[in-house]
Amino acid sequence: MVIPKQAYWYIRPEDDVVHEGVHTPGPREHAEGARSAILKALLERPGVDAYRAVLALTKDKNFSSMAIRFQELARAKAERDAESPPWSAADVLNLERSHTAVVKTGADLLRVVMAVLDDIRHRFIHADYSSRRALASAEDEDAVQNWLAEQLQLRAQGRYHVAREVEVADRNEPDIIVASTSAPCEVAIEVKHANQGWTVRQLDHSLKKRLATDYLRPASRRHGIFVVTLHKQRMWRHPETNVPMSFDDLIDHLSDTASHLNMNTTGPIDVRVVGIDASSL
Repeated sequence: MVIPKQAYWYIRPEDDVVHEGVHTPGPREHAEGARSAILKALLERPGVDAYRAVLALTKDKNFSSMAIRFQELARAKAERDAESPPWSAADVLNLERSHTAVVKTGADLLRVVMAVLDDIRHRFIHADYSSRRALASAEDEDAVQNWLAEQLQLRAQGRYHVAREVEVADRNEPDIIVASTSAPCEVAIEVKHANQGWTVRQLDHSLKKRLATDYLRPASRRHGIFVVTLHKQRMWRHPETNVPMSFDDLIDHLSDTASHLNMNTTGPIDVRVVGIDASSL
């Protein structure tokens, strides 16, 4: 964000006009008011991008005389952004009745969806009954997406709603979008059927280019999950060493890739990888 810097560069505080008594504002006073309005809009904008823009002003030698003031403003903004969004009366009632907390931030929503995916994997291993066979029989990624969207919706408990790609007009969207019912935030889910012939390089590319770069561009969608499902046992080859890789090895490799995907062209992102093994052990 260069606009605040430009405002302080062209309308320098050291050149501000100081008046005593009543006076009629002129062009300079109007310019100073515009500069203040720009800074105010920046401070009121939530998110790390705005915080970094304010922090950048503290490190610019052209504004060294105001560095302390900008530091104070940046610190105050960070404290405000760190506060959880307020709950409504309906949110409190919902917690009492259903024992589920509302989702107010993208990080909250990511945590909820990851917990749901963990529950699905746990049931595959420990429950007396599950939909494991149904997933194992999925012939393509469309079938997996339908299955996963249904499983997510069944566990929503009013916290979020689920949309499939076919429901999005331009179809240039993630396979599944999970959106909070109480805040403007979403989690993008990209699904890969591991038995469709994907190589490790192809999965890496899809994780980095499609999910992290393309699908996490909107300001309301800064969190994504890359889900890989295994339906029959198979092996992969490491793209660099050519060493054989199991499904667990593959998920570890992709998780390591995801751990380095912290930023795209529109700001900070958080990407996770989840493997769901529906194959016969």
